[in-house]
Amino acid sequence: MTEQEEIWFDELSKDREDSAKTFRKPSMQKAKTVFAEMNSDPAHFVYELLQNADDAEATSARFVLQQERLVFAHNGKKQFSISDPKSEGADTEHGTLGHVNAITSIANSNKSEKENKIGKFGLGFKTVFQYTDTPHIYTRHLQFMESVYNRMIC
Repeated sequence: MTEQEEIWFDELSKDREDSAKTFRKPSMQKAKTVFAEMNSDPAHFVYELLQNADDAEATSARFVLQQERLVFAHNGKKQFSISDPKSEGADTEHGTLGHVNAITSIANSNKSEKENKIGKFGLGFKTVFQYTDTPHIYTRHLQFMESVYNRMIC
């Protein structure tokens, strides 16, 4: 990561921690369930992960089921990007929202609503929360985990 991306990651992490505090309020207790149930197919997250691989221009992908985890890997050419959290609204409108910004937010996508792709509504990755509270994301240049309870950790 560049120095600027590290600054944005830290700002993004603090912002998402603040959002997570909101979802821990009694008035928001069912929000996680509602988001997870928006796709009634319990295996919908598989399609979301495959769409993410396609978006990254992957030519192959694999799932490895282990006793304590499911590992998904692909050979995508595009790397995760991070954009300035302060400009997320404009970035969403212009389709320039960073990948990390998009998957760690709700209803924020870097895909146009005109695109006929899974994930254009910015909720899809949240389907993994049906199965885990803390998905781990690893790329060549960035490793972090997202949590419904904690801030993103690099």
